[in-house]
This record gives sequence, C-alpha cells and structure tokens, in this order.
Amino acid sequence: MGRRSRMSAFWGAIISITQVLGCANSSQEMAGSESAWSRADRDQCVTSGNLLQDTNFPTDGNSKWAASLHGGTPSFSVTVEQGVLQLERTGPEPWMTYQQWADIEGIERGKLILSAELKGDLQAEPRLHAFKHVAGLWLQPGGPVRSALVAEHEPNDGVWDWQTISMEADLVPGSKTAVAGFIHQTGGTLWVRNPSLIWTDC
Repeated sequence: MGRRSRMSAFWGAIISITQVLGCANSSQEMAGSESAWSRADRDQCVTSGNLLQDTNFPTDGNSKWAASLHGGTPSFSVTVEQGVLQLERTGPEPWMTYQQWADIEGIERGKLILSAELKGDLQAEPRLHAFKHVAGLWLQPGGPVRSALVAEHEPNDGVWDWQTISMEADLVPGSKTAVAGFIHQTGGTLWVRNPSLIWTDC
C-alpha cells in the first residue's frame, strides 16, 4: 500500500472534529491580542476512530492480534470467551505481550491513547524475575522498543474488578507504525475487553 493510500485510510477513520470556542463577546474578542480565528484554530481537536481491528479477539486464525513471549518455554495461556481475552501465567518466562500494529506513517504530531476494560487477579509474590511485576496496557508509540509504556497506570497489580483504563503517549516523529496491546509480566491472570486505540492532535 502506498503512502497516499495509507494516509487516505487513516484520514478516513477520522470521525469527530470538536471545536471549543471561547464565550467572550465580540468587544472582548476585538480587544484581545488574538482574533476569533486564531482561537478557533488553536482550540480545534481532531480525533480518529478506533485504529485497532478485531476488538472482540476472534479465534478463527485470521486475527490481527499476535502474541510475543520473552523466551521459548510456553509460560502463558491465551484464551477468549465471548469477546473477553484472558492471559494467564503457566510457566517461568518473565513476560508476554499480545498486540497488533497500527499504521501511523505520515502523522508527525499528536498523541495516541490506548484504553480497554481490564480485570486483574495478579500476584507479585513470589518474585519471578527482575522486571516490574505488573500487567496491563502496553503501548509503543513508534520508534524503538525502549519507547514502549509498560502498564504505566493503576491498578496494574493485585485484584480488581472490571475498570476502563487508559494510557497515552506522544507520537515519535517519523514512525510508520505504532504497537498497541497488553503485557503480562507477573503472576496470576489478566482479562481484557473492548480495546481501543485513537489518535488525537489535542
């Protein structure tokens, strides 16, 4: 797919343009250092639709989601029931990710917001490895892997019922793809449903 086609697909996903205009009267606008037009340009936000596909985690073999494991020893089970993804530790490898790639080529500014409903039954003891013992959202907003955010939200350990959790990151200029999904690097089980990744220039 060429760059023009990719950009057309991306901008085709744009679903909302929100303008927040000041409520000042016309005399106040004329007296200010900014015109009404400059304020409108500054306050306009553009937000995409969901950049993720297969948000109900299909298991027919054609899913856009992919699992990655720290090493070669099977250490996590991945199951789906009625659109709910379950990631459960079963072995010794430190971590796994479950992610997909989103095309962001040509987008040079703004931020990505990853969100999902999460439920956890996680145990940080006994200690299993030297990494942080957490589980939750995983977002690499372009650029090298070291730019990834690893469950930088709360809760990300312990036990909790369903909560909508989000995490955001500035785009890395010049990137062609962003990687978004979930990470499990502790004990226990993480459940996920209704994932979303949006881009906004706000």
